[in-house]
Amino acid sequence: MSTAFRYVADRILPDREKIFYRGQSVSGQEFMQSTSDLAAYLASAGVKRGDRVTIALPNIPQAIVALYAAESIGAIVNLVSPKLGQDSLKEAIGETKVLFLLPNLKKKVKDVSAVKIYCGLTEYGRSRFFFLLSPFLPSTYTQALGAGKCLPRPQGYGEGDGTSPAFLLHSAGTAGEPKTVVLSGEALNNLVDDVMTAVRGVTDADPEMGMLAALPLFHGFGLGIGIHLAMSRIRCLPMPRFSAKKAVSIMKRTRVSVLAGVPSMFRKLSKEERFSGDFIKNLDLIFCGGDRLGKNVKDAFESILQKNGCFTPIMEGYGMSETAGVVTINVARPNNSSVGQPLPGAEIRVRDGEILLRARSMMMGYLESDGRIVCPIEELDGKEYFPTGDMGFLQDGDLYFLDRKKRTIKIGGNNVFPGQVEQIAAKDPSVRDAVAVRIVYEDKPAIKLLVVAETDDKKGLTERLNKSIERSLSRYAVPRVVEYTDRIKKTSFGKSDYRFYEKGSDR
Repeated sequence: MSTAFRYVADRILPDREKIFYRGQSVSGQEFMQSTSDLAAYLASAGVKRGDRVTIALPNIPQAIVALYAAESIGAIVNLVSPKLGQDSLKEAIGETKVLFLLPNLKKKVKDVSAVKIYCGLTEYGRSRFFFLLSPFLPSTYTQALGAGKCLPRPQGYGEGDGTSPAFLLHSAGTAGEPKTVVLSGEALNNLVDDVMTAVRGVTDADPEMGMLAALPLFHGFGLGIGIHLAMSRIRCLPMPRFSAKKAVSIMKRTRVSVLAGVPSMFRKLSKEERFSGDFIKNLDLIFCGGDRLGKNVKDAFESILQKNGCFTPIMEGYGMSETAGVVTINVARPNNSSVGQPLPGAEIRVRDGEILLRARSMMMGYLESDGRIVCPIEELDGKEYFPTGDMGFLQDGDLYFLDRKKRTIKIGGNNVFPGQVEQIAAKDPSVRDAVAVRIVYEDKPAIKLLVVAETDDKKGLTERLNKSIERSLSRYAVPRVVEYTDRIKKTSFGKSDYRFYEKGSDR
């Protein structure tokens, strides 16, 4: 057992590229030196084992170095979305010794009592220009590294067995209530080991392989797969914000072998004109999670791959922040619409329609307001399982996800899963995106379907959708209202923000 930092450090090849960002290559040796320097600075700033260090940054090299530097000295790394509003941001930050953030967040955190280290998006790749900004900012990442170079390596650097609280992720929880997930370093290590075991035979880890890390590190999938797997096994190619055009540019400049994304990423890449060429043949592994992958999106994306000589399928998976991102991956049967088989270190059970799980990457628990860490468990056949709050079923060893338990709607005494309605709608070639939400219609619960369509015949499409939904599901699942829109609002993780549409949707 080891810390997440030690897990990466033990696998670093000093002279090989470890991070590629904005055209600049960072070697394993440079990464390790930066981590050591920043750890020394954090210790000099008073950070001790068990103290909180908050990172409110997108996927940039400074964030990666900061999270491993903080964990290397026993600090608890609090990963926060920089897109939060002022009140939510300050609440998520809480009591912290050091805060890494973007310069444009300065006003939002002026009342936060912490050492603030400002990190610019261009600080890597154009560092000589960022040095000019340094005197005008209270404290920058560049200055922190410079100060750390003059300090001795902190006592206890990299030590520990990885079983202590190491990372905080802010989740919606299993019942839709905001929760703070506590992960150990060992949970992340176990996740990487189990994922690599699951895909062995599909591909072997090669240090020259690169992962496009576009999923935010403040979510479990982005942290566990996009950052930790890439940093420990291959190369990491961080993207602060996903853009299909920029993703293609990166693919043309350096070898991108692994894509880990959400459905919206694959949809955007499919529509990018420049997503064509020999560079596509480099793709060895493609993971999709976070939301359902519509058949239209999967077929369109894989069709482009095949036209360019790449026959790698998209492997869907299932997981949550509570399990460091992934519990199942569809390695064996990537085209059967399931979310796959449990990882070697995981076990799935379904009771009364709810998915229960055990995993080596399981969180320590939720952080309560009084500082306790509590993990809800249920006993089944003498074993402890985590109740996910998700509905699904097992068939031939594959897990099929239906919907969130809380999102299930009782209509006419029947359970209706909005996610299934969305899945049926997404099969229509004229539907680009869709979200189903609960409304009250004529004083009864009902479904409203919002659709982004690629046809002018809205009436014909509505009739087709209603017939398909009734035929595939039931008459209770047929939407009472079908509304057309230009775009579906998404959460920061790329999921359809159904809660936004359900607020005030009484009619």
